[in-house]
Amino acid sequence: LSEYLSFNTVHAPRTLIRGITQIPAGHTAHIQRETVQIKKYWSMTYAPIGEPVPATGDYVKSLQSAVERAVSRATAHTTNPAILLSGGLGSMAIGAATRSLDIQATSYTISFTDDPRPEAPFAGRIANILGLKHHEVSISSAQIANQFDQTVRAIGHPSGNPAGILGSILTCAVSHEHETVLSGHGTDELFGGAMLVQPARELRLLRTTNLLPSRLKGLLHKSPGGRLNPEDFGLRSEIGGAHIFDLPSRESLLKDLSLLNPEVRKTTLRPYYDEVQSDPLNRTLNACLYAWLCAERLPRMSRTSAQHLITPLYPLLDAEVVALAASLPGTAKVRHRRGSLHIRWPLRTMLSGALPAPLLRRSRRDMQSPLERWLTTSGRLFLEARVDALLKDDRDLFETNAIENLRDTAHHDPSAARKLWTLFVLHSWLEQNNIR
Repeated sequence: LSEYLSFNTVHAPRTLIRGITQIPAGHTAHIQRETVQIKKYWSMTYAPIGEPVPATGDYVKSLQSAVERAVSRATAHTTNPAILLSGGLGSMAIGAATRSLDIQATSYTISFTDDPRPEAPFAGRIANILGLKHHEVSISSAQIANQFDQTVRAIGHPSGNPAGILGSILTCAVSHEHETVLSGHGTDELFGGAMLVQPARELRLLRTTNLLPSRLKGLLHKSPGGRLNPEDFGLRSEIGGAHIFDLPSRESLLKDLSLLNPEVRKTTLRPYYDEVQSDPLNRTLNACLYAWLCAERLPRMSRTSAQHLITPLYPLLDAEVVALAASLPGTAKVRHRRGSLHIRWPLRTMLSGALPAPLLRRSRRDMQSPLERWLTTSGRLFLEARVDALLKDDRDLFETNAIENLRDTAHHDPSAARKLWTLFVLHSWLEQNNIR
């Protein structure tokens, strides 16, 4: 339970149901009579420590060819592929590949009827540049409220990410015209998203301090704020997966403090860091690959798509693309330019000839952000009804004061809205499965 509250999900082999386990990513289950053996058949192979950064032109050219071949393989059996165009670099790369391959593709993006900062216009502009037939799927408050419990049921095991319900509504719209959809999942975990910003700065600080005289370096090592060893920065900072309820938040929420599990993030993430012999940035990406992509994003996308008889395909997770991305040192995935840190550098450089620089530089907003605002505006009745259900729950898991405080602060604190959504998903799942 503490793991779910922290990460928005529970990682294989664990689940929230006693006696039920998940098969971890990259493993098979061998079942014979009453015995089950779990065997690992695949793992990532990253650039070894000290691997030099190859010339940008060389690996970008190889990456473009690999992405185009991956898109070609993914669209081999369909004449009208659909692309989930989020405005992120991954979906841009897929769209650019369809243009290079002369594949007629249709793109889809989400819009909210009352979103003050819509992302849809940016996606529409990208689609126009890439020659994609574009559809904007407008989502209303009624759809979100009505689809909530169905989405929780479709995903099966609780996933507290608000993007689940948006993905379900979007794939439902896509299903009227298509049987497969291409998604840019894997972009951040392979090529370095926002999770690499702080570790990359730590590495740069280390390189700077290594130029200092030995005596001064020794003083920095001894200082309380001295951070001269970024090798374990990712694990020390608990980077990997969502970070919803931190330790103090769980402490105020849980009635039974024996469920608190204070070290849950480190114990969950440590295996993903320890299994990789590579630089600190790639080790951080590996933790995100397993703790976020494999544990939450892919199951959520696959199950909400199956709900509407849609098959999702992930060209950036094609074996050739994955191997190429993993072979690059972490420092090839982030670059410092003119005082700024640029993430997802290989994809950004690859797309520089296909799309205007302002579109490549802009930060894409998370799909869950509009829902956080929706809960306290158009979705206020939904919020109040779900909070009332939590307060009346007889499972005796959560402190009433903590839930009421989240409700009262959600209108000005997006993190409170996110926490409430996590609890709403859990409560719906418990009710549907009659778990006491």
